[in-house]
Amino acid sequence: MRKIKNKAQGFIEYAVLVIIIAAALVAMKIYMGRSVQDKYRQAGDVFGEGNQYALGITQSQNTSKSGAIVPEPPEEKDDCPIILARIAVMRKELDGEAKPDGEVTTGLLAQRASLEATVDDLKSQILALQATGGDYASAIEKLNKAINTIEKQIELISEKITAKEAKIAEYNAKYPDCFKL
Repeated sequence: MRKIKNKAQGFIEYAVLVIIIAAALVAMKIYMGRSVQDKYRQAGDVFGEGNQYALGITQSQNTSKSGAIVPEPPEEKDDCPIILARIAVMRKELDGEAKPDGEVTTGLLAQRASLEATVDDLKSQILALQATGGDYASAIEKLNKAINTIEKQIELISEKITAKEAKIAEYNAKYPDCFKL
């Protein structure tokens, strides 16, 4: 009789364990779904460079490195409102903008200036550490690594700025009639 009770108790313990695990998985479903959605968003941000699609304004670049043939969109005849809208978007990306809700987005030019100021500040900190005469080699090494990382970011931002300014100049040259007031 005792053996049957022990078997029944073991079965009940396993059943309770399975129920607890199932309940935990059901409770985690929301978090797992959000995690998957976040991964999709991150992948979209990588390909969209953080920008959302806007009909008639968003431009795509053929950056396929897989060797696959990616068809280029047919050359369209742009009219002045679309050209001016594209240029306005690029200028907002360069200069930043103040939104109606009071939020201010930082433009690429301001980001670059801020990063350059940070690099100057870090360099002055290195000079101050060296002037004290103490043994701050590891701190100076960390500061130099930070400077290198920030300088790479500055380089990437500068490339984006150059590309946007070149595109604006291209529009100015290609569609001069749109800019006559």
